[in-house]
Amino acid sequence: MRYTKLPGRTMGRSSSAIWLGLIMAGAAVGFAGCQNTAAGIQADAQTDRIVVENSADKAGEKAKVAAAQAMERTKHAAADAAIATKTGAARATVMVKHAAHNFADATTLTPKVKNAITANKTLNNPKNLINVDSKDGAVMLKGHVIDNGQKKLAGEVAAKAVAQSGSKDIVKNELAVSHK
Repeated sequence: MRYTKLPGRTMGRSSSAIWLGLIMAGAAVGFAGCQNTAAGIQADAQTDRIVVENSADKAGEKAKVAAAQAMERTKHAAADAAIATKTGAARATVMVKHAAHNFADATTLTPKVKNAITANKTLNNPKNLINVDSKDGAVMLKGHVIDNGQKKLAGEVAAKAVAQSGSKDIVKNELAVSHK
């Protein structure tokens, strides 16, 4: 009898035959299991394919809904931007017209009123200090005159000059009376 030495054990031929038989039986079961496993893998693959297709369909539908919502939000944002642009343009137009009016008043109306006041012999007095400023649809008279009669006269002269220039500005007489 021959012995095969394994670590910690000694085995005879009959034991070896038993072990060999067990290994062969395991291989046969494994082979049959491989066939079952292959069929199982194929079935699992089919199931996974269906799950993936369903998931892809659901994801596609969600993407379509999200795209439609994004498109709707974009339309609203574009409409809001258009309104804001129109409103901003309208405001800018008003501001430009306003600035142009103030510039025109400052360069044409103010000197006309100042010339009319200095041309008046009663108002052209070194004791009077009359400043003229035009802004925001009004001609303002500031400074001081020597009596109430000259204050009233300055307002009348300024109003006449404004009317003659074709302007619709109003005259604000803020002159102070100083009895010097």
